[in-house]
Formats: sequence, structure tokens, C-alpha cells
Amino acid sequence: MRSRASSNETRACNRCSIQDCPGIPAISFLAESDEEALAIVARTKLFKLAESLGGVESLIELPARMTHASTAEAPFAAPLNLIRLSVGLESPEDLLEDLELALTPVGTRTARSV
Repeated sequence: MRSRASSNETRACNRCSIQDCPGIPAISFLAESDEEALAIVARTKLFKLAESLGGVESLIELPARMTHASTAEAPFAAPLNLIRLSVGLESPEDLLEDLELALTPVGTRTARSV
């Protein structure tokens, strides 16, 4: 039976992991329309719809409707079709597959993308 690490050992491990991490990559792109942006977000399975709180999970966000909603009328407002991804620690292959499926409209999917 494996012994559990003490809380001090766990904190030391977490501190090392965080210090070694260069940051969570963020990617932004524009969908063809705000309706398509909503559909893409709805089709993701691994990316969770949420604002980034500094965690390590992969998130997807619509800034114009979420973090930047208060600037909707400003000249510098975020476009409604802007999608932002915060890439977490999940498997890169799984995340790419999730995005590929989300970016492919349901009626146009091939056998490979299903």
C-alpha cells in the first residue's frame, strides 16, 4: 500500500509544478458570425465554458458576452464572434480532437471527424 504524501510534500510539489509552468496558453480567433461562435462553444466537450480563474483546465469563452460585456457599446468592444481558449493540462490530442469536432458543423462531418 502506498503511503500518502504529507501536506508539506504536496505543497512543495505544487509549488515546483507552478514555478516550472510558463503559463497557460491563450488562443483567440473569430468565428464567421456570432451565431457560429455560440454553436462552436456549445459543441465542445473538453473545453468548459467559463472565464479563466487561473486553473489548469481548458476553458472556452465568448469575451463579448462574458468578461467584456460591460464594454459592449464602447468603440473598443470585443466582437460578438470572438472566441478565446485557455489551454489546460489535458491531453493535446484530445483537445485538438475536441476543437476539430467543434469547428466542423454537424451536417458536414466526415467519417473521420465523427
